[in-house]
Amino acid sequence: MLAEEVLAELSALGFLCETDGPHLHVRGPARAMTPDLARMIREHKAELVRLLADMCWPPESFETERRFGHRHARLYPFLSRTIATPAGPGQLVLVSTERAGVVLERGPRQVSFFLPGELRPLGAPPVTAPGFGCEVH
Repeated sequence: MLAEEVLAELSALGFLCETDGPHLHVRGPARAMTPDLARMIREHKAELVRLLADMCWPPESFETERRFGHRHARLYPFLSRTIATPAGPGQLVLVSTERAGVVLERGPRQVSFFLPGELRPLGAPPVTAPGFGCEVH
């Protein structure tokens, strides 16, 4: 079964799927969570996280990723803009393959470094996965 099929089944059963960085949160009716469904979620966790996380990025991010050929390039449109980090929102000032520099809104006015994969658009509205009905935050 593909990650898209797992997501469709979860939606059909009334589950809400959310990502928070590398974490996948699945909430829904306990009676609908079968051992087989839990196994499929565990087997496809990384794919599900990536699929859901990709839904909150604007099209220009995917265009820069395609143009430069690196996943971190999706951050380029956010340079000098506010972005979400694990430590809270901040202004993106540097992007490289190994790290991204952000001046956080809270705390000292210095650059904090994160892995590019830890950053995402700030305030991305909950997005309903097409045909799936799962919210992404």
